[in-house]
Amino acid sequence: MVKPAKPPRQPRKAPVKAASGKPSQASSATPAKRAAKAGIAEQEQSQKKLLALFAAIEQSPISVAIADADANIRYVNPHFTTITGYSAAEIIGHNPRILQSGQTPKETYADLWGTLDRGQVWHGEFINRRKNGELYWEEAHVAPIKDASGNITQYVCMKIDITGRKRVETELLDKHNLLTSVINTSTDFIFVKDLGLRTVLCNEAFARALGRRPEELYGKTDIENGWPEELVKGNPGKGVRGYQQDDLAALGGRTIRNDYDPAPVHGELRVFDTVKLPIYGASGGIIGLLGISRDITDHRAEEQLTRKLLQQTRALTRHMFDIQEEERRKISRELHDELGQWLTAIQAEAQAIESVAARTSPSVLSSTRSIKQCAESMHEVIHRIVHNLRPALLDTLGLADSLRELERQWCQPRLGISCEFLLEGDLVNLSDEMKITLFRVVQEALNNIASYAQANHVSVHLRRVVGEPADADAILLSIEDDGVGFDTGQKFRGTGLLGMRERVIAAGGEFDLNSAPGQGVRIHIRLPVKLAWEEDYERW
Repeated sequence: MVKPAKPPRQPRKAPVKAASGKPSQASSATPAKRAAKAGIAEQEQSQKKLLALFAAIEQSPISVAIADADANIRYVNPHFTTITGYSAAEIIGHNPRILQSGQTPKETYADLWGTLDRGQVWHGEFINRRKNGELYWEEAHVAPIKDASGNITQYVCMKIDITGRKRVETELLDKHNLLTSVINTSTDFIFVKDLGLRTVLCNEAFARALGRRPEELYGKTDIENGWPEELVKGNPGKGVRGYQQDDLAALGGRTIRNDYDPAPVHGELRVFDTVKLPIYGASGGIIGLLGISRDITDHRAEEQLTRKLLQQTRALTRHMFDIQEEERRKISRELHDELGQWLTAIQAEAQAIESVAARTSPSVLSSTRSIKQCAESMHEVIHRIVHNLRPALLDTLGLADSLRELERQWCQPRLGISCEFLLEGDLVNLSDEMKITLFRVVQEALNNIASYAQANHVSVHLRRVVGEPADADAILLSIEDDGVGFDTGQKFRGTGLLGMRERVIAAGGEFDLNSAPGQGVRIHIRLPVKLAWEEDYERW
């Protein structure tokens, strides 16, 4: 290779001296040299920036590809080859369509080139195919590069693999669709509100009540969605608890149940049983509330009808017992007054005959005395019948003395059962119905024990308790024995227990029986002193 000739040597000039006689540094470099030196420094700085930018692209976790004006790939970074599976040699020179899977909509490509032709940056998503045939999602940002004349010379594409994100989004969407399908099949009202009491989710049943679609209700409060302001804010005069009151309580962390929650549905006011509970976010704080409302209008109507029928049945049963007691009273009075007088007369006549026969006819004396004994026995039998039909003490001295008479009878050694009666509280100021109910229950229970229990001991505990408010006063009665017991899952033997239960329920009380084979019988009864039927009422 011929080397170029050196330029002719220039004669040296004497340096210009400064005032001090030394050469000047400012004059040691010409303006051209200084400009060249500055240009070199600027070029070096630009080169450093380019190297840094290239290193960043090469090491970037984002796929980068550069294509020419004909869309043929001229550069890809290492991450591009990692994601696609193609090496740089396999991909450079090819059109990006080599990555197409056929599953990206054609409209996406039309939008891509339309945007780039206008000189704008395009953003979108592709479903591409790796070299091994595997599909993957990419989020792409494609920008046109222009020269000084404004002509597009290159395209730069940066892409992020979002396959994992898409998988999660698909799973979330599937779960959302499943949840939406589930709540939309429910006839209950299901809704979610945020901290501002705005509806953010609801099912179709909830929206249909307002004649809307669910999405039309989102982001709005109840009043904005058309619920009556009176129901939203409440109406104490009608006993209506406002929706907002329960909402705020739920946002405060409480689970609220409102079994009388009125709401208009297709122009008709219906009653709902509503439950509201707080929704907690990932950080543990409350982010909203969930509400579920069930229409119980028809159920409440059925309950009211059932309650009325039950009241009528109980009233009829009480009336039947009243008639029964009145008949017993009449029979008792007739036995005592009519038959008792005739027996007394027979006894008097027998006594007279006995006096005469003793002097005149000893043979008649024996028969007369037999008649007299029969009359006395019949008198005792009638006395017991009268007592069972209607204890005289119950009408004269009251319940306590009547029960003590029962205790006296039961404590006789011939029965072989020890008895314990405990009476507490005011048992005087009770209604006649209450007195006869308690007496008959105790009487029937003792008869059952004597007939079936094979018990050695029985205890009767009767007491009056004072409640709050005053009309909550009640009578508590417990009857227990240590007999053979029975399986309560089987039908009751006889009608004694059923009759006791019917009496108690007819009087508005509660009847509880516990027993098991070999464990005796325990009966617990609660009777309200003042019978107050629950009144049916409508607040709307």
